[in-house]
Amino acid sequence: MADKIRNKVFICSNNQQLLGAKVSRYTLEKYRRSDLFEVVILNTDDGSELDRLAGQTYLRAGEIHRFSATELQSWTLIRFAPPELMNFQGKAVVIDPDVFAVGADVGELFERDMTETPILARRGKGEENWASSVMVLDCARLRQWSLAKIVDGLLAHELDYRVLMDLRRETESIGEIEEAWNCFDRIDGSTRLLHTTVRMTQPWRTGLPLDMVINRPPPFMGVIPREWIHALLGRRQLTVHQEHPDRKVKTFFFSHLKGAVEAGVIQEDEVNLAVEQGQIRADIWEQLDRAESA
Repeated sequence: MADKIRNKVFICSNNQQLLGAKVSRYTLEKYRRSDLFEVVILNTDDGSELDRLAGQTYLRAGEIHRFSATELQSWTLIRFAPPELMNFQGKAVVIDPDVFAVGADVGELFERDMTETPILARRGKGEENWASSVMVLDCARLRQWSLAKIVDGLLAHELDYRVLMDLRRETESIGEIEEAWNCFDRIDGSTRLLHTTVRMTQPWRTGLPLDMVINRPPPFMGVIPREWIHALLGRRQLTVHQEHPDRKVKTFFFSHLKGAVEAGVIQEDEVNLAVEQGQIRADIWEQLDRAESA
């Protein structure tokens, strides 16, 4: 039917992560078995309610931080926009720009039974946390999600960013999906969606300067800065992004980036511009020359 509501996959991104988001879209479209859903990239640098946060203070894990629109992950709150963008109809799958389909048809997620919960996600890294980096949403039952109201709450220091990201306000509304649909930094026989969660080792960023504000390891015992410990032990302070420890992950990414370039989904000029702007590694073409196209 022409007026049938199409389900959508939303890839959340900003300009810094856009190349990764396009590789993500390439993998989703390459492995889908039907056209019953479409894939959309939400680029916050194109303008959104998040513009109001630029330079303002907000709560994050109980502490005051200043929001930077140029930070690598300035887009994360856009995860909560899809239900409203869908006019609270149909279903949406929401993913990060560093999430890639590993031969999996994401359309399978739209077929999940959601009669009891309007949100599906996997457990996060903390005991009470959920990973909002991959979510399946029944949009009609999430009318309380308003990005404008979320921004209002953050500006008023009434909402905590970390609580939002970990879905701790939605505990009663979440059903659990298998970790295979949000597989953290590994590819094995069960992986459906690969999520390169460790920014320090994302394959396309190797050799780029490390943002120590973003990537600083947590304090030892919650108090002692890790840098002090490393200095006492004579360890070298890492200042650049490192190679991913799993060769399968690196091989997967570059083979699919090469495939996207060869298919014309990503233009060579886009890759060169991303290198010039310091968004991807300088030796990217050498990596692609060695990769097999996927």
